[in-house]
Amino acid sequence: MVVSTNQELMTIIYMPNTRVDEGELVKFDQMHARLMNLEHGSAAIIGRQSQDVESLVVMVRESLKTGLVDA
Repeated sequence: MVVSTNQELMTIIYMPNTRVDEGELVKFDQMHARLMNLEHGSAAIIGRQSQDVESLVVMVRESLKTGLVDA
């Protein structure tokens, strides 16, 4: 999904039943992605390297809690 933030658009990819290295920051093509584990999978927050992807970690974790994803 693409979300509009005060830093412009960022992409969030939810990966059900997948584990990642919590907190890993992956850089590619002027972009970076912050990986995070969730209760039933994981997510990647992707933005330009000039954007603070860490600022969305709490929002993503709260938004993808059990019960909301399967709704």
